[in-house]
Amino acid sequence: MQNFRRPYLARSVSDFWRRWHISLSTWFRDYVYISLGGNRKGLPRQVFNLLLVFVLSGLWHGANWTFAIWGIYHGAIVAIETVLRACQVRLVPRNALGHMIKLLCAFVFVYIGWILFRANRIEDIEYILRHISDFSEGFAGLTDPFSAGLLPQRLEFFISFVLIGFLLVVDVVDEHAGINFHFARLPVLWRWIVYYLFLIAIYISLFYQATKQEFIYFQC
Repeated sequence: MQNFRRPYLARSVSDFWRRWHISLSTWFRDYVYISLGGNRKGLPRQVFNLLLVFVLSGLWHGANWTFAIWGIYHGAIVAIETVLRACQVRLVPRNALGHMIKLLCAFVFVYIGWILFRANRIEDIEYILRHISDFSEGFAGLTDPFSAGLLPQRLEFFISFVLIGFLLVVDVVDEHAGINFHFARLPVLWRWIVYYLFLIAIYISLFYQATKQEFIYFQC
């Protein structure tokens, strides 16, 4: 099944979980949330079910308080969004500006959640959140961030910027136009040209990769 469907274009945290790790989210929905009664037993029970499901989802990732806090955090946000929808409360206008605000808010909430997810201890969470916007010790190196080691070398930075920008454009287009469907209708020659360009881009990315990091699930 399609397991990730452009999650960072989500317009809410609830929408994010309909796009992120879909196989896991679907399993928890079908076998835990619905088994607990889902949304069939009133709003208070639905909120409780959401919180419990997300706590269990956090503990599924590892037996650590940081994962439990991460689950509570996401569960609380999804529960608040559910209550607001049930009460028909609209916080932003239904236009392009409102759409951008929702994208930005979802992005910020999700990335704060990743701090909780990645931290090794609760003390790490507190430290990161207190210092995340403190540049008092780093301004000296910002005069030339490349030579100071704060950014990759210029060529690596340029390649990364181009590739990330390309992927972002593909995701945005696919979100609105279904690029996979249109790509499949291209002539075979053009499809294979694109395939080889992708292979070259992957090779360049691997060639300039500075360090090899273990997949995050194996680091727990």
